[in-house]
Amino acid sequence: MLFWKSERDLFVCSSTQFALELVQRLTSQERNLFFSPYILSSLLAMVYAGARGDTAAQMAEVLHFPSDHEKLHGQITDLHERFLACNKSGHYELRIGNRLWSQIGYPLRESFLDILARYYRGGVELVDFSQSDQVCRVINRWVEDETAGLIKNLVSKAMLNRETRMVLTSAIYFKGSWISPFKQQNTHDQDFWIAPQKGIQTPMMPRQ
Repeated sequence: MLFWKSERDLFVCSSTQFALELVQRLTSQERNLFFSPYILSSLLAMVYAGARGDTAAQMAEVLHFPSDHEKLHGQITDLHERFLACNKSGHYELRIGNRLWSQIGYPLRESFLDILARYYRGGVELVDFSQSDQVCRVINRWVEDETAGLIKNLVSKAMLNRETRMVLTSAIYFKGSWISPFKQQNTHDQDFWIAPQKGIQTPMMPRQ
């Protein structure tokens, strides 16, 4: 169990704890695994904002969220703004986006929508999932824009139908400069060990 130094660190520690537990469950020697604990926890926090009763209790237990919604969402917003504020330094570009796509006409509580509007800059877009082609284009365009064109065609029409009520998407894009750039001419193939007795040749960038 992780402990935070201050109330401001609560979401950071809960996100880290959830990520460590998730990695333990998903880790496999057959494939690589990469994900952003922050983006995953903040996206699920949007869902948590609308959860009540047993569902809320179970989500809080798994995600290590506090029962105090106001404190949780406020910390996520604060962290988000601190991340994006560093873009002004010019050392890197960071884009972070979460979006809930909800069926037109499907009832959502005003209290839920108020939280998303206050802490997540809207966060909900109404679509008609029976028009799967059109919805796919809209969602994929959003993902492509949020990732500077690097991720395309995230969803397909086969994933959606008239029974779909909500889709969650998250995107994160980072491009930064090395503080101490590696020299390309110093790159050489060396052993990279993927198991105690098994290595593969891969380009390495030693610091000279």
